[in-house]
Amino acid sequence: MRKLTIILMLLVAVSFADVLFDQGYDGTCDDGWGSSDSYRLADDFVLANPGRLESIEWWSFYYLGTIGSDYNLRIYDDNGGEPGTILWEVTATPVDTDTGDDYLERDLYHPGVTLDAADYFTLESGTTYWLSTYWTSKWFYWACWSSGNMMDSENDGPWSDVDHEAMFRLSGTNNGSTVEETTWGQIKAL
Repeated sequence: MRKLTIILMLLVAVSFADVLFDQGYDGTCDDGWGSSDSYRLADDFVLANPGRLESIEWWSFYYLGTIGSDYNLRIYDDNGGEPGTILWEVTATPVDTDTGDDYLERDLYHPGVTLDAADYFTLESGTTYWLSTYWTSKWFYWACWSSGNMMDSENDGPWSDVDHEAMFRLSGTNNGSTVEETTWGQIKAL
């Protein structure tokens, strides 16, 4: 019984990331918008509560079925309703999972990146940001719905509204959330 109590306490002590923003796949998809190193997409988001970004997930289709690696992830500030200055940028290789769903005879994938602590980024509440993700070597299609204010830019040129909404989820730690450390001595004393 004592071992079970210790195991349960350890499980409770594990901190799971909070969802900071969720515009993720809901079982429906009505489009995919192409992105590459020279053709970038960005979609806006606003957090209800401030938080520290620790992981990013998105949903995508791959050109010719080739699974991606080395994605460039960026967060821009808002410049009058379009992406402005790059505030944060990292290149990462996601863990890629086939959802089992298809769209236009292509597999729908769910890439996700857990950031290194050095790459965490603090986001304020009530502020408009823009998330951009692109594969640094080939085309992929960011899964989306055909209504929204996603933007695209070719070769870092002007941004254009593509009237879509990209699928993504941001997770991390909500400011104000606390995790109390427990020592082995405290666990043994139970």
